[in-house]
Amino acid sequence: MADRAPLGAPAPPRPVGHPPGLDVAAVERWLVEHGLPVEPPLTYTRAKKGRSNLTFVAEDAAGASVILRRPPLGPLLQSAHDMGREFRILSALAPTAVPVPVPMAICLDPSVTGAAFYVMQRAPGGVVDTDGAAAALGRAGRRRAGHAVATTLAALHAVDPGEIGLEDLGPHRSWAARQLRRWQRQWEGSKTREIPALKALTARLQAGRPEAHEVAIVHGDYNLTNILLDDRGAVTSVLDWELCTLGEPLADLGTLIAVWADATHDGPPDRRPVTQMTGFPTRAELIETYVTASGRDVEQLPYYVALAYWRLAIILQGVYRRWLEDPANGRVGTGQMSRHVDRLVELAADAAAEAGL
Repeated sequence: MADRAPLGAPAPPRPVGHPPGLDVAAVERWLVEHGLPVEPPLTYTRAKKGRSNLTFVAEDAAGASVILRRPPLGPLLQSAHDMGREFRILSALAPTAVPVPVPMAICLDPSVTGAAFYVMQRAPGGVVDTDGAAAALGRAGRRRAGHAVATTLAALHAVDPGEIGLEDLGPHRSWAARQLRRWQRQWEGSKTREIPALKALTARLQAGRPEAHEVAIVHGDYNLTNILLDDRGAVTSVLDWELCTLGEPLADLGTLIAVWADATHDGPPDRRPVTQMTGFPTRAELIETYVTASGRDVEQLPYYVALAYWRLAIILQGVYRRWLEDPANGRVGTGQMSRHVDRLVELAADAAAEAGL
């Protein structure tokens, strides 16, 4: 994670006096012991858009700052929120053409602040997830931003995982099959009610799963809210690598298209459809840009769009469950997520029908 204050924002987020999940005294001792370039006492600002791992900007009186990231509060599902894994991914990608926050240090000792955490440099740019942020880019900047998002994704998928030491990041077999198994387990661990439509959709996705023909590094949650842009629309950093693995590259493109709103699609209900603003490329134009940059066949893309909506519904259910267990994990409006889960299931079913499932 990095500085996530959006471009054109009217005011920065308020500092957090006692950050949830951080033992400030212990963390600051650790930062000093490990030579991090900040001088306590520090002011902590919560990344207000984060709904999973907790992320803070830690800034000293001289204006120097670093980013701290730790798992959410409360009980965690097995294999989720692995700080060491995220740190390893960032360390491997940092020397490549893929723009990522530069990792600095990691603490795997939970006695320091109750969980593992890591520290990274504060990347430039902002997240374009409000009308004001999108308007600040200008029409030309919005168009550049959309195409830059697609070409950056192609650049990620061009990285050979074996060349950067990530050949064991995930199994070299069907990403879709693994996701269906994993997120079914996650659903069972986080559900607060039964949703028959989701059960039926899962069966359709399993029956219609395409064969895997390619393995690439897959971000796992590639969308505009996980990308920092400069004031001209260039991508300065890709954030939030907790779901990264090896798999079919169309998985990332399907996720991007599922959440990218245009004149014909509003996108998920829990996100503001800023990409409907004039200048942003349409879904079709994003796909064309990605195909041009990657040379990849996207015939099977509709399946991965359907799978993306299905998975988003389950992820949002997990966010909702964590909010119920401890509201400090969420933000204003998190309580509406139960309705959003239902809507995502509907969008997934519509996308599955378009894919012929």
